[in-house]
Amino acid sequence: GTYAKDRILYEHDLQMISLAATPEHGLTTKTGSNAFTLRATFANNGGIPATNVAVNFWLGDPAAGGTHLGSSAPIPQVLPDCHITYSGTLVWQGADAQRAMSPLTDSVTLFADLEADNLALDHNPANNHLVGVVDPAMGGTIPMATPAPSPTPVWTTQTTVAVAPDQAGELRYTGSNGRRIAVRIPGYTVDQATTFALQPLAGAAPATTNLFPVDERFTIVATRDGQAIPDFHFQHPIVVTVNYTETMLLKAMTEGTIEAFDEDGIALFAYDTQTALWQQRPVTLLERDVEKNQLRVLVAQLSDFSLFVPVSRPPNAGESMIYLPVVMH
Repeated sequence: GTYAKDRILYEHDLQMISLAATPEHGLTTKTGSNAFTLRATFANNGGIPATNVAVNFWLGDPAAGGTHLGSSAPIPQVLPDCHITYSGTLVWQGADAQRAMSPLTDSVTLFADLEADNLALDHNPANNHLVGVVDPAMGGTIPMATPAPSPTPVWTTQTTVAVAPDQAGELRYTGSNGRRIAVRIPGYTVDQATTFALQPLAGAAPATTNLFPVDERFTIVATRDGQAIPDFHFQHPIVVTVNYTETMLLKAMTEGTIEAFDEDGIALFAYDTQTALWQQRPVTLLERDVEKNQLRVLVAQLSDFSLFVPVSRPPNAGESMIYLPVVMH
């Protein structure tokens, strides 16, 4: 169907399905059970396997200081098939469990979220979470938690992050015109501790005969011991998401510099310092959403970056343009 046709083969798409809590050994909360099995089910609706996938269980919202109850055993590979359901379980026991599940407690809010080695390649992180409310006062099996929408993450700017080999990190930037850039750096993409900085650059990249810049340029810089590392290469690609604006394009159309632009062809280019060319080759497209003005790509090498879009120009013999070669693939 449409999903299979549009499925992106560079990403997985983990999705939580259900969350439940059941007393151990057939005991109920009314008889003083102090052990409960927490179980979450999930599937992979994407195009590639997710690796070492585990479920984190929380008592209360983790974003508001909730208690981490533990994690399920990791599953080495969660295959991309929406018809296969996987599960993660955790036995929650002890005095804390007994108090939380006491019949005197009105309700208990449980949270579950997914983690994976290649979580940065997840197509839709918003469906990696479930919130459930259980009623400890009910006898027998505690009813399945009622799924509730996960809270919408609050966007905060973070333009520097330090990443160790076994850690992940994220960079976020919002421009004065509303443009947003997010960089997700998964774990095991560096072989030693590295600091990354996301920096906007003044001015747009030069236009070419058939391509026009969208928004201003930006760069991602890697440093170790305070020293910048030119043309830094990752061990595994990172994910860069750009929410662009059309301000520059509309201004160019108003001024008559361009007649039209093809938004379906918008792409992220990287500047090659050795050849002095803007190239598409180091960048792999994951998703282009022209309705949201959003582009998601994989990047394996750091550089200066700029969005370009194919354009048509009016005939104007007196127009002065700068022509630079642009390498596409």
